[in-house]
Amino acid sequence: MARYSMGENGVVLRDDGASIPPAIENRDYREFLEWVAAGNTPDPYVPPPTLPVTIFDGATFLSRVTDDEYAAITASSNVQVRRWLDIFRLRGEIDVTGETALRAKAGLVALGLLTAERAEVIFATG
Repeated sequence: MARYSMGENGVVLRDDGASIPPAIENRDYREFLEWVAAGNTPDPYVPPPTLPVTIFDGATFLSRVTDDEYAAITASSNVQVRRWLDIFRLRGEIDVTGETALRAKAGLVALGLLTAERAEVIFATG
């Protein structure tokens, strides 16, 4: 590992954790440039991994449900199903990997309101 590595937007990262902005008036940046001029090479920038989207707005989430599925869910007299539906309608966003969504997914399948395959599609990340 080199003493320096490249960060995002040209920022230089020192091995002690310091972030050095690319500004010639910065003493640490000038030291970095001298280090490079002496024949050294900083480690390249490695972007962070892209994570799948897990949070959707309520309308986007409900748009994944077919009309027939929605009709079956809204016709349910199950109190917990009604509660989940209210949560999904009223919340500004739904985390499909969150505890409430995972319980709803399992419950809707257990009650026969969704097939396991459709639940996977509706509650999918990405």
